Amino acid sequence: ASPVSLLELTTAYAVLPNGGRAVEPRFVRRVSDRDGNVLFENAVLDAPVAEPDGVDAAVAAARADANGDEPVLDPVQAFLATDLLRAVIEDPKGTGGRARSLGRPLGGKTGTTNDQGDAWFVGFSADIAAGVWVGFDQKQVLGRGETGGRAALPVWIDFMAAAHEERPPRDFAVPEGVSFARIDRETGKLAGPALENAYFQAFRTGTEPTETAGENLSATDSRKLLRHDF
Repeated sequence: ASPVSLLELTTAYAVLPNGGRAVEPRFVRRVSDRDGNVLFENAVLDAPVAEPDGVDAAVAAARADANGDEPVLDPVQAFLATDLLRAVIEDPKGTGGRARSLGRPLGGKTGTTNDQGDAWFVGFSADIAAGVWVGFDQKQVLGRGETGGRAALPVWIDFMAAAHEERPPRDFAVPEGVSFARIDRETGKLAGPALENAYFQAFRTGTEPTETAGENLSATDSRKLLRHDF
């Protein structure tokens, strides 16, 4: 495994709820004087690296633009990854299940490195991406059971609760080219109306399963199960 910083990992995760567009972290949003005049704004967290001699100014500008809010991932792929990461929190067996207490659509992932030397949780809402790392400056065991879900996730929940205090819950935008199908958990096939252990899964349109699992129910029972799913 190769090490990454918390900033690098959180920046990568932020691409997903942003529809596949890169997000450039900013250290300072704006500095104004007492009269409201903007003195300084949008200071990026990473200082720009000087270009080597001989690099054309236009090339340098193009590189700078590429680091801004530019498409870096297909929107459908970004949404499918976002949908999968929602299961970490929303699924009853998800390792990030504690975050359901925030009461809004969320995605994320716990992480625990070898021998429980680092605990991670990186996640996002439709508005904010945030990451938490718990560890020592020098590699050292955190302690038995100090996994990402136990050591890092509670910090993330506290931060996200405060950060969203005045923000209404907002779902992730679904791009064109995505469809949903009711899937049987056991087989991965389309769930027949007789199957209660099913869930709605996002797919790139045209890649949904074609085989169906389960037996048919009456129209009345089918409507009851559909209401239960929604």
